Amino acid sequence: MVINRMIVMKMRYLITCVLVGSLTLGFMACEDKIDQLVTELDVDRVFSPTGLTARVRNLTSIELTWNVRDDADHYIVEFSEDNLQFNTIIRTLTVLPDDLPVLEIFEGETEYSIRVKGVSNKPGVADSKWITTTVMTAEENIYLPIEPGDIAATEATLRWTSNSQVTNFIINPGNVQRDITPAEKEAGIATITGLTGETSYTVLLKNGTKTRGTKAFVTLIDLGGALAIHPEDDIRAKLDEAEPGTSFVIFPGQYNLGSYALTKSVKLSGYLPFNKPVIYGQFTNNTIVATVEFKDIVFRGDGDATVLGQFFIAQAGSDITTLSIQDCEISHYQNTLIASTNTSASAGKFGSIIIKGSYVHDILPATGGDGLDFRGGTVGSLSVENSTFANAFRSFLRMQVASNTSFKNSTFYKICIGTNDSNNTGLFRANVGGTIEVRNCLFVETGREDAATAANGGVWTRNATSMAATPTYANNNIHSCYNILGGLYTTPAQISATELNPGFVNAAAGNFTVTNQTLIDNQVGDPRWLQ
Repeated sequence: MVINRMIVMKMRYLITCVLVGSLTLGFMACEDKIDQLVTELDVDRVFSPTGLTARVRNLTSIELTWNVRDDADHYIVEFSEDNLQFNTIIRTLTVLPDDLPVLEIFEGETEYSIRVKGVSNKPGVADSKWITTTVMTAEENIYLPIEPGDIAATEATLRWTSNSQVTNFIINPGNVQRDITPAEKEAGIATITGLTGETSYTVLLKNGTKTRGTKAFVTLIDLGGALAIHPEDDIRAKLDEAEPGTSFVIFPGQYNLGSYALTKSVKLSGYLPFNKPVIYGQFTNNTIVATVEFKDIVFRGDGDATVLGQFFIAQAGSDITTLSIQDCEISHYQNTLIASTNTSASAGKFGSIIIKGSYVHDILPATGGDGLDFRGGTVGSLSVENSTFANAFRSFLRMQVASNTSFKNSTFYKICIGTNDSNNTGLFRANVGGTIEVRNCLFVETGREDAATAANGGVWTRNATSMAATPTYANNNIHSCYNILGGLYTTPAQISATELNPGFVNAAAGNFTVTNQTLIDNQVGDPRWLQ
């Protein structure tokens, strides 16, 4: 038994040795078959770039960018106008990786096909395959800015880049074609005659079928039946003596109106849009009036020792079908732009209120009152467009009556900055029926950093009880705003807003020109600052 046990043990030992040896040989054999670590991928063709993106900048410039690859020394870019066929190449670029993004200027109203390939500097390595995209440029605009004196009552002088390829004008209304002479083409200037006073015109600058510029303007007032008011006139007396519905043309200068009660329809227009008259005064109304129109006038509330409280006040009994404020500048009142705060049965009524192309600023509330303050009566509609509001108001919109309200393409800078917290309702209060729309608007530094509570000083809409049943918010932008998201809305997504820095040129001096290209491309804010 002992001998057998020893034999068994030896056999186990031998088997173990054989197994260990076999495993060792196996591992050695596997190690022999392992490839070396790959530190370079040696291929015979450059990898194609990825993420090719083409954007139109400033109407006719195409900006290209793509993801570069390490194996490409440079890239070839080709442009054509034949819908990705590339039979005729109109432009070729050689682009280094550090040159991205690429910006090239082309003709307007044209669809361009673009392709890009990578090129190696290694011998025997073929170029990558092409990647392609298309983009459509917008109508270009080679018109130069209108200069003082270019627009008169019956004619307009238009300017564009000299020696440009242009053939004719198309003048609307009327769809009138007017050829451009060789001398006008060389000089880049032409005068269009035979126009009608106080009329909106759009003139297309054409090169054959392509539009090279679009210029809109309003001719000056052809006095005709309008009454002129000059600085030496008594403006109050002129208004008192006039028949209902009279149009006044106010020449450049300063006028002291004080607080004036409007009792009849009237239209006040500055004669020169580039040299607006300045009226120190306030308007009130407590009776039925069909139409009140203000255009191309600077209104101020600080003409006397006592600053006037509001620009326009609808008192008990007021009933105005249309109030229109266009291309005006309004500033230095105590607290409010338009007020209808009477809540009695005879409270003020508005059919429609239109504010367009205006600049409202420096209305800092010493006491109560909000920017657009409607606490009683009726407002059929309130429309604000292409306007700028700056350094003003305790709260902005206080719409406590049913109204269809809209704010479009406007700029707001340092709004809702008053120090009086009582009744502070923020930017947009509209809670008694109707609708509210805020679209393509730019908000910068609204609200107060030191507000006593988060709900004060610029909140977008404080809570559900302050919100219209059907709000519409689209394509807005907010930047450096205090408390704007502190109320009902808590994220930019809820107010459809990006948070880009507009890069104002000099906001402190009233220059709100936007330098952020994305906001310019998306047309966010007052168009006057997006040039």
